[in-house]
Amino acid sequence: MDYCTVGFTGARMSALSLGCMLLGPDKPAPPNARRYISNKEEGIACVRYAIDHGVNHFDSADGYGGGLSEVWLGEAIKPYPRESLLISTKLGACGKVDSSAPHVYSRPNILAACDQALQRMGTDYLDFFIFHHPGFGEFVEEALDAMSSLQQAGKIRWYGNSIYSSVPDIVATYPRLHPGHWHAGGGPLWHAPDDAGFMEIKRRGEAAVLMAPLLSGLFSGAYGLAELPEVQARFAGHWWFEKHDMAATLAAMDRVKARCGDLVAVLYRYCLQLPGVASVLPGFRTLDQVKSSIAAVERAPLTPDEMQFIYETMREETTRTGN
Repeated sequence: MDYCTVGFTGARMSALSLGCMLLGPDKPAPPNARRYISNKEEGIACVRYAIDHGVNHFDSADGYGGGLSEVWLGEAIKPYPRESLLISTKLGACGKVDSSAPHVYSRPNILAACDQALQRMGTDYLDFFIFHHPGFGEFVEEALDAMSSLQQAGKIRWYGNSIYSSVPDIVATYPRLHPGHWHAGGGPLWHAPDDAGFMEIKRRGEAAVLMAPLLSGLFSGAYGLAELPEVQARFAGHWWFEKHDMAATLAAMDRVKARCGDLVAVLYRYCLQLPGVASVLPGFRTLDQVKSSIAAVERAPLTPDEMQFIYETMREETTRTGN
């Protein structure tokens, strides 16, 4: 397993992180969703296998698995030295923890959410505490001050922001979100090899973790243009389809596979070679998926020509419907 030393923390983060969104019981979900990990022993086994094979960064959130994601993750990491792991969780997207707080990013709610996460995970501190998507409004300064106070109290080590796009816009709008640990969505579909936001993150000596690199499994490599009807049925209702042409998207994937090979490994390597990126963050729901992701990040680096080809082939301008 490769590691990246994150400048602002000095921490060594594994090239593969694992997102624990599916770690928890079955719950109502959109038609495109696969089953969640409803068996605690299976979920814990996945996390421990990953740790035993070099993965040291795991990401959860207050609402994942109805709250059980944090609980099960905490139980899974108990046998390991706490300082050997990097644990992150998020707040905000799933609503307020303190119902009396005026906003999810107001100071009372941030402090309550941190205490809840620490209790659920059975740990004394979080390595990363992350705003779960922008939307600070008038509370941005209060939110950042609250995070600073949690750092001073030793409850968190660093904080950051979780977004799906517009990294340059967020960097420009919230310059005080620094030092921080960024979560940013996707690979070549969103980010060019010279993405301005990531260049700025690299300049700051910070780190981005690219989440959802396989877009809920669509980019797993299992589908091509020949499977268009199956994809349309399986992923009906997915937010991606509202703005993208699936035939064009699958055709682009076929071109990348024809030139570069295994799509999972190719997209993971693409993400890892973007400036300022420390790790790639897929989800998991089976042990086989964990094993596959571990193998994929070990692929040899892509050439500059391959990086440019992948970006030009799969970028959003190619796949959008114009809506």
